[in-house]
Amino acid sequence: MYCRVYLRLLVFLSIVVFFVGCDTQEIKDQFEKVTTFTVTYEFSGDVAPIDRNDLYKDIELVKTTIDLSLDDTYKDNYTSLEDVKSLVVKQLELEWQTPSELSTTVDNSDFSVIKNIYCYIVAEDLPEKRIAYKLEVPYTNDSIINLTLDDTQELVDYFKAKEITLICRGSFDKVLESPQELHIKSRFTVTPDVKEALKF
Repeated sequence: MYCRVYLRLLVFLSIVVFFVGCDTQEIKDQFEKVTTFTVTYEFSGDVAPIDRNDLYKDIELVKTTIDLSLDDTYKDNYTSLEDVKSLVVKQLELEWQTPSELSTTVDNSDFSVIKNIYCYIVAEDLPEKRIAYKLEVPYTNDSIINLTLDDTQELVDYFKAKEITLICRGSFDKVLESPQELHIKSRFTVTPDVKEALKF
């Protein structure tokens, strides 16, 4: 507890000394810059083979629920979810992984089989919200792609629900002959509330 108070006081005094002569808003903006941090959530799921009857249909690919109360990243950055001012998605990366037992027999272990991909967030008492997408996925031999982030992506209310569900859906324009594993890496930028961060 005393260490936490000392560190906050040290940061605050350093900013005040450095920004003597600046107005309150400038000090506040600089404080937010030094207290902003990133959280990362990664998960994987198996995608079943897709036959011709399922082409061009939106199919749930991967879904996971994250208990945010188990995440110590916020505590390690001297804040809590209740004290967060803003939380936005920074990156959403998808990696197509062929199961090791199929690595020598499968030739569609890249994103050339997928037409569109969408990722959503869901929380209790809040509507499902799209946070990233990739439309008309270009033909590529790459096994990793980064999705386009939605403009309206403020997610602080979702994270304050203490538990979030991330869902990835997609449509295929080619047959997926063998099961694959889809690995998702999501990164979020967290900005604590300045007033709350300086409470002792």
